[in-house]
Amino acid sequence: MNLKTAQAHCGQCNNACPTDATCLNGFCSCSEDLNLCGTLCVDFQNSASNCGSCGAQCPANGYCKDGSCKCPENQTDCGNICVNLNTDTLNCGTCGETCEFGSVCEEGQCICPWTAPTECDGFCVNLLSSELNCGACGNECPAGVECFGGDCTCPGVKPAICTGCVDLWTDPSNCGACDHQCDPSEYCIEGTCQFDPPRLIYPLASSIT
Repeated sequence: MNLKTAQAHCGQCNNACPTDATCLNGFCSCSEDLNLCGTLCVDFQNSASNCGSCGAQCPANGYCKDGSCKCPENQTDCGNICVNLNTDTLNCGTCGETCEFGSVCEEGQCICPWTAPTECDGFCVNLLSSELNCGACGNECPAGVECFGGDCTCPGVKPAICTGCVDLWTDPSNCGACDHQCDPSEYCIEGTCQFDPPRLIYPLASSIT
């Protein structure tokens, strides 16, 4: 066995050359226009994993042309990825420029989307429905109160807003007005503090004929 020419033992025992390489004088040599990278013969001109040199990796969505990594049309190489600077929220307008939470990238500018068109402290919100920014930035609705149409609104069964949604007709802590407290022995009836408990009126049973 000649170690200078043996494909499976090139230069030393068990040192096999790649299938597209030839053992010459004890060294694995790739064919013309190819280069040996580890155990592979590659073309530095178009290999995405060895672009221009061994181990030079192009971005996942890029390609190698004439020994240089390229990105698809209208995309830019930002480190290890090709992106569209006009629409990428992590690279908006320039590599590494991140849009704030909730915003989108349009034409290289971070803007709030139509669903949440107003910026409040760096966040995009909808002033018509945001309970933290109801009608205006920083206008927070009390606990249990909803933001509807830009106004803090209570549901119909508890229409008044005090520290939360309350029924001024029946709430002994807010009887007739917010913070109007009835005595412990009193009831809130139709918005006034009274001693008599609310009467329960039952319908008369219908006669059976």
